[in-house]
Amino acid sequence: ARHNTIGNLTIRTTDGHGIEIRKGTGPGDQTPAEIVIEDCTIEADGEGANGVHGTSAADCSILTSTISSQQSDVTSVGDRWVIDRAVLRATGTVSGSSSRDALVVSGNDVQLLASSLDSVLGGITITNGSQRFFARDTTVRSRGAGGSFQGAVRFVSGVDAMFINCMITSDATDTTQIGPRAVFFDAPQGAMGEVLFHGCILSAIGADSSVDAIAVQIDVLSGQVVFSDCLFVAHNRNPAATAERTIGIRLICPSLGLCGGSIHILGGAVETVAAYDRMEEVYDLRIGDNSPDGKLHVSGLRFSKWRGAIHSSDGPRPVTQRILDVHPASTTAILGPTLLSASESEVLPDGQPDAYRTLSVTGSPGTTQTVWVIGTNMTGDSIAESFVLNGGMTVDGRKPFASVTKIVLPAQTGSPQTVSVGYSNRLGLLVPIAGVADVIQVARRKTGEVSYTVESLSNFVVDAVFSTIEPLSIASSTDSFEVSIRATQ
Repeated sequence: ARHNTIGNLTIRTTDGHGIEIRKGTGPGDQTPAEIVIEDCTIEADGEGANGVHGTSAADCSILTSTISSQQSDVTSVGDRWVIDRAVLRATGTVSGSSSRDALVVSGNDVQLLASSLDSVLGGITITNGSQRFFARDTTVRSRGAGGSFQGAVRFVSGVDAMFINCMITSDATDTTQIGPRAVFFDAPQGAMGEVLFHGCILSAIGADSSVDAIAVQIDVLSGQVVFSDCLFVAHNRNPAATAERTIGIRLICPSLGLCGGSIHILGGAVETVAAYDRMEEVYDLRIGDNSPDGKLHVSGLRFSKWRGAIHSSDGPRPVTQRILDVHPASTTAILGPTLLSASESEVLPDGQPDAYRTLSVTGSPGTTQTVWVIGTNMTGDSIAESFVLNGGMTVDGRKPFASVTKIVLPAQTGSPQTVSVGYSNRLGLLVPIAGVADVIQVARRKTGEVSYTVESLSNFVVDAVFSTIEPLSIASSTDSFEVSIRATQ
């Protein structure tokens, strides 16, 4: 079939696709093309039935139509399809490996315009072999039923793609989804090409059963991904210990060979909120510990919680940070030795950090339990860190705290056992850095002096992952420091 219009129809099927466009089997049969589906309502309720199945057709259009599927993907399209002002809904229940995407793209040059997609499982999946996908002014909502790690937009193939002014949400509020992701680069095969998201809202909403809530996750990266003036939102509403992560943008890249591209985030903002106050992995930006350096670049992005080396898209800027009247490390400045009881307990701190700095926890001999410290960072965001006790040794943290709200002490495993909380000599930087070399100068002012004296950088240890600097020594009468930084923001 070529040059045909299917218009003003209501189609309901209980077995088979609502509309299937396919090439005939004869030797002279042509590829179906230039078919328009307009002002139609299509409901496909049978197992494996698409509302519209057109992977072997080209240059076709779906206009101002409402299409749904109860037990399979709603729409599967081939080359040069245009979907304009359509509503695509994947409903029903999910079990096993059931497929429930609102749109599966397996062709080239597909356009999705001013449409609404809602799926009980996935939203848009871009499969192997597809290229040059374009979406504009479109809402995509996936609910990830069945407990899967599902993306509202999921890349499983290398592709050039562009999303303009789209709202993309993975919402587990009314499902058992354990890992909502708005955009998921799920180890895409082949060269990634260039992908642009501009003016989009990308949100992941976790529910009571969710382990993770991640707005954007990139497992493998080749090519370039750019986010321009986007809002990234990750909310994990799971209040229990099963909750593990709430992350705006997460880059994993397990090895150098799988991560040859880069991410650029230009403008916009990140918002991450977790209901479980002991969740450590709450970050606006999170680079995997085994990921190669130099992959994440930002410029003008509003964020306050990060882990990993962050680079600048338009070059670093000079920043001078002064850290005043710093006391040397103490094992009891936050909480003096406190007896553990038969059950876990929450206690208030005795004191607060005298600067933005990392904490330490010390147990009595024989203690191996876990202590949790909950507090805030330099912008007042809630943060948490766990410390595994090591007998009578002091355990230093890596995450800087501006304040401590409470301390969760474990149950005793022997009697008597005590825990104290203090701080280390690691001082927090207020800006992210791309590497150790971005701390270019440190000067010290001792108590009673009026000027700073530049010291050798060998007197300091820099941690680019958590943006901290550790003087090898701090005077008991306090020291002040002036740190010159090439900052990412």
